[in-house]
Amino acid sequence: MRRILIIVLGVLSFLGCQKREAEDRRYTILVGSEMEGIPFSLPKDKSLQYYDWQVVVDGEGTLEERLERHEVDFYFVDFFTYYNMFEGESEFAKHQVILSSAIDAGLVVRKSLDVNSMATWRVGMTVGTLSDYALDYWLENGGFSRIQVRDQAQGANLMQSGELDAMVLSSYYAQPLLASGEFMWLYQTIEEPLPLNMLLSTDSRSHTELTHIIHDYRVSLSAYQQEPALLNKWQLSDRAREQMLHNDEITPFLSPALFESLRYWRVVNVPFSPSWRYDLLMWLPREEMEGV
Repeated sequence: MRRILIIVLGVLSFLGCQKREAEDRRYTILVGSEMEGIPFSLPKDKSLQYYDWQVVVDGEGTLEERLERHEVDFYFVDFFTYYNMFEGESEFAKHQVILSSAIDAGLVVRKSLDVNSMATWRVGMTVGTLSDYALDYWLENGGFSRIQVRDQAQGANLMQSGELDAMVLSSYYAQPLLASGEFMWLYQTIEEPLPLNMLLSTDSRSHTELTHIIHDYRVSLSAYQQEPALLNKWQLSDRAREQMLHNDEITPFLSPALFESLRYWRVVNVPFSPSWRYDLLMWLPREEMEGV
């Protein structure tokens, strides 16, 4: 009996050490605003999380510029920036993405354009991105000219120089055009963006590590959802608060089963609706895509 007790205590001690090692590991995550870091800022008992999360808030400049300024383990990224970081589709297979909010983008057009003469529009499009889907949705049967551009930055420059009339852009690239007074939003996905999109590299992260990261995200977000008053410490709009407290069982970070079966989204023909969300557009469970 004594021998068994010693063995049991030894096992418990080993497990305890393993747990402490996990809890002592510190990760730094780069966010564009304080709001983006909320799901990693556990409001109560931090011992419930595997890792010690340090949040760096920096929304000045492009993602590349911010990554040069800070040494971080993870970062939040919008879909357009994420896609443009890689030259080919094969690079997508090396990464996982946690998505949980509507996209921060819209169709920016030159104010002088006549909607009735859409066939004359020169619309920029980045290959393979959501802009292709959005253009088909917003300008169905418009007959406009699609002009291939390298990325958002090039498209915005071509719009400014007068070589393009319209393009789907994220707010970061759209704002300077809108501020010039020559352009306007023709369509927008949402009025107030709440980007909560985290890029995780599966090349450098083990399955266990990814599972623990998802766990920490869920634990913190669940704490806020169970006790909404905790959000009072943050400066949130009513819309942002509503999105933060919305418990969507479909989004990957709230469903480990979905997280383990994600696959690249472009093979799926997704029907559009007025309230579509790009997290559902981008990722679907593998079992739902058999035979597609």
